[in-house]
Amino acid sequence: MFAYTHSHHLAWELLKWTALIALAGAIALSLAHPAYGQDPPALLPDEVEQQAKPMGQLQEATAVEAWLAMQHHEYDDPDLALGIWETVRLPGEMDAWRQVAMAAAHLRLGHLDATETHLERALELTPENATAHYFHGVLALTRADQLKKWALGYRDSPVPYLEKSVGTVTLVWVNWYEKNAIRSFEEAAAAANLTPYQVPMTSIDMGDDPAGPMMPVVPPAVGDMLTALEVEPLKGKSHHVLGDLYLQHGHLSMGEGHLDLAVSEGVPVVFAYEELGRAYEEEGQYGDAARAYLKATTQGQGVIGPGSQAFRNLFKAATGHR
Repeated sequence: MFAYTHSHHLAWELLKWTALIALAGAIALSLAHPAYGQDPPALLPDEVEQQAKPMGQLQEATAVEAWLAMQHHEYDDPDLALGIWETVRLPGEMDAWRQVAMAAAHLRLGHLDATETHLERALELTPENATAHYFHGVLALTRADQLKKWALGYRDSPVPYLEKSVGTVTLVWVNWYEKNAIRSFEEAAAAANLTPYQVPMTSIDMGDDPAGPMMPVVPPAVGDMLTALEVEPLKGKSHHVLGDLYLQHGHLSMGEGHLDLAVSEGVPVVFAYEELGRAYEEEGQYGDAARAYLKATTQGQGVIGPGSQAFRNLFKAATGHR
């Protein structure tokens, strides 16, 4: 009796599951093939499809967004500037200037690795981008200054030879960063005249106000970006930094040449000329020292001090002072 009941129950269970499987197959088939006369499922709305695109595909910046980002740079709000630049892009190679702007903002915030990343991206798009080379130089000098501050922490260390060892290693790396800075500033000065100051960065923003037409917004040009980043006159500033660096490394004549070029670009260098005069004087080059001091008198910071130094060195040069 038990065997008959068990076999009868098993047959009934198999029949039930077979019916359920058949029903599930019919439902799946009906979903895959719509009934005759019915339209297939509609595509996603355009706005939903746009949102589903990969995150790397940024919308092109409008003129208003570009102006607003540059305003944040001018008002020293690098976080707000980054908030805009990270959500939009500029067309084609023009996006190099967005990368430069982001690098400048990260540098202002002390994010040195992010600064370098964005500068490298900018130079990949525009290898002769003078502004990117300029900020590369500033970045190298910033890293050198950080090393100097780090080494100060080991001054008067009680550990034998630690201060001297740290100083030696720091000097090697500082020199390396400063030489990289010199190369970057030289490239910036050489490429400065290639900067497309007048080229617009975005298309004209016609506005889309449903209440009526808006006045078109003229897009900012590259020159507007450089003004916002406070790097102009870029060529003159590059020569000024080069002059200072060459003076620090003892290349006095090369330093003087770059200082002269900085002055020709409208950058005052009165204190650098005075430092140059003192360096020449320490080397016993009194005629050169007098020339440097005389140049300092033309920079609008007074003539009495550097003027008297110039005449004193002229006297030494004339009398063959040693």
